[in-house]
Order: sequence, then structure tokens, then C-alpha cells
Amino acid sequence: MTVFGSKVAGGVGNGGKTGALVVVVGVGVGDAEVLAGVGEELVAAGVGEVVGEAEVVVVGEDVGEAVVVVVGEDVGEVVVVGEVVGEAVVLEGGAGYIRSHVVYDLLCRDYGVIVVDNLSNSDGLNLDNIAKSNYWGSALYNYYGDCGEIERFDPRDVVGVIHFAAYKSVGESVRNPLKYYSNNINSLLNVLEYVGRYKIPNLIFSSSCTVYGEPFSVPVTENEPIKSSPSPYGQTKIICERIIQDFYAKNRWVNILSLRYFNPIGGYSNIPIGENPTGGYESLMSRLNRWALGLDNFIIYGDDYDTSDGTAIRDYLDVGDLSRCHIECLENIMQKGGSYSVYNVGTGHGTSVKSLVNKYLEVNGIKNKIVEVGERRGGDIDAIYADASKIANEIGFRCRVNLEDSLRASYEWHKYLVSKGYMA
Repeated sequence: MTVFGSKVAGGVGNGGKTGALVVVVGVGVGDAEVLAGVGEELVAAGVGEVVGEAEVVVVGEDVGEAVVVVVGEDVGEVVVVGEVVGEAVVLEGGAGYIRSHVVYDLLCRDYGVIVVDNLSNSDGLNLDNIAKSNYWGSALYNYYGDCGEIERFDPRDVVGVIHFAAYKSVGESVRNPLKYYSNNINSLLNVLEYVGRYKIPNLIFSSSCTVYGEPFSVPVTENEPIKSSPSPYGQTKIICERIIQDFYAKNRWVNILSLRYFNPIGGYSNIPIGENPTGGYESLMSRLNRWALGLDNFIIYGDDYDTSDGTAIRDYLDVGDLSRCHIECLENIMQKGGSYSVYNVGTGHGTSVKSLVNKYLEVNGIKNKIVEVGERRGGDIDAIYADASKIANEIGFRCRVNLEDSLRASYEWHKYLVSKGYMA
């Protein structure tokens, strides 16, 4: 087991003060060795059943309130590195694309982070790279298990939950709807039970613009009527938002935000971290990058949409902007005493798939590529992009990164993946 990072205060098993910290390794972790400060204020370090050999390592002093990032199942290691852990936030689904950027940005703001993930559609590469970076000095904890195991974490220092744990491919949801209904809804129920039982004051839900279905007009505002979504993925987000509304109606002490994402792209090339799915390359950008790197062909799914060039229009925002949005929203609602709000998170500009592909080739200097056009995929709509004025006015959040820089970062990240033997 390696402890990464250059800003480590104290040592493994040094008996330093650990505050009200609970590190629990559960089902799927197997024989684990717990190495931690032995002070009286270490609440618990538990080890569950079955899974390889894992270590729980607690390093550092004065661990106050920990940020908890919760992900899924099948284990490796739990790592605690750093000096002072600020306030605690639980993020479910922390090893994936968007959430790993939130993990990194939380660490850079001196929050401690616990990541829990079942790695069903990601691996540990992003978190490994974060742990090896020297850009942060707070604590990082990795726990690989299911959302149902969120109860294992001591709630006393948790100030919020960011719920990411959901499957998210529109196309796959059409092919396998029960997988999406089971996972996406049950994971939310586990979180709400935890929030309600332990009075966790703040919750951010990772929703989606798919709740709007085919909007009546664009740009779409938060007042757009919620209709039936053409995909099971979108339906799960609609159902989850309704569950959250009902939960809030009976628990008005909690602050809840539903963030309706549009289409995140890009990555952090300096870490590096980015999109690295293990369940297949479904997203536009992963398919586009594989094509650019000579690993696959590329198909635009449909050129008969009701748009200017016949291809679907979407709102592409940089994943770094989306990550920053989560933190700014969390810090905003931490000042409130019970509230529920919904926000669009997008740039406010629509770009067609054909325009995106041409811009991608241009900014990355890629030539002599032939684009194929195929049939539409089930569940896709003509056009949607955000009216992002509400979140700008009420939270102060605005996207900053331009499309060209996001496309460059995406290409650089995927070149890195190929150099490391991924994407074969």
C-alpha cells in the first residue's frame, strides 16, 4: 500500500489526533489491515467481509470534519492522506468522470474526501492519479462498495451529500431499462434514508436535462414542464426528482439542490483525469476520440433531425466548470436553513454534433478523417440547450471554459489513456 502526496502530516499509526473520523471497509474488501492513530477520538475503523487484501491507512493530524465521497463495490484500498480535513461531504459515485473532478477540486479547497464506488463503469485510474498529484494537502479516502453501505460512515461530521451514483447512458438504458430503474432509484433511496436518519443538512442531486424530454422551446428554463422522457435513463431522473420533492416536503430542515446537467466534456490534463468508462464507449466524446486516435470508426447517429444541419444540438460544458459548480452550490446552501431548488447547468449555447466534430478536428489538427452517418439512436431528441440565468443570478455560477479548450483537453486526455494501454 502506498501513501501518496507530499503534504502529509504525521505518520501511519502515529497516534495523532483524528477527530470524529470513521473509516470502514465493508463487504467486498476482505482481509484488511487497519493502520490508524490510536487516540481516543478515533471513533471506529471497521473491516467487513471478503475481498483481496486491502489496507486502511490513516495519515495526518487534526482531522476534523471529513468530506465523504461515496461510490460503489469491489475493492482495493482505502487511503487517508493529508493534514487537516475541513468539513465533511458524502459524494456517491466518486471514481467516475464528473465526480473525480469534483474530488480533486474539493481536495484543492482543503476538504477531506472519502470516495466509495463499485467501479461498475469506471476504474481507479482517476483516483490513483489524483492521489499521486502534489496539488492538494487534505485527506483522500477511497472506499469501494455499494451505496447501500453508506450507513457505515459516521454521520457526525458530515455536512453534506453529493449523489452521483447512477448509470447514465441513454442508449444503454433503452437496451436494458431494468438495470437503470433498479440502480438509479435504489441508490437514491439509500442516500435519502441516510440523510433523513442522521439529519445531514445538505444534499446535491446529480440530475440531467433529459428530464425535459423534447422541450417546447430552447433555450430551456427550469420552468419547462417535466414530460415523459424518451429514454429510461431520463425517466429515472424524473422519478428521482419527484422522490426528492416528496422527501423534502416531510423534511424541510434540509437543503436540497437538483442540478440538471447538460453535456459535460473535457478533462484535467495537468493531473491527468478524464472520462475512462469500462462498460463500453457510448458517449459522443469517447467515440470521437477513439476515432481520432485510429482505434475505431465514428458514426454520427442521424442527420435527419429538425436542425440547421440535420444533426442533434446539445449544450456542451466543460467538466471543470461543472465540478466548480458543485462546490459553489454546496457552499451556498450550507448557509441556508432548509430549501429546495432546481438549476440548469450549461453554457446557454447549442452546438450541433456535426459542428462539434468539425471544431474538434480543427483545434486538434486532425486531417483526412471520414465521418460516417448512421441511423438515429432510440431516446435521442432534436435539440436542447440551457437557459442558465437562474443559477447565475441566485448562485453566481457561470461557465468559463470555451468549447475549443474543452475539445483540446479531451483529446490530450485520450492520448494519455492510449499511452497507458487503455482504450485498446
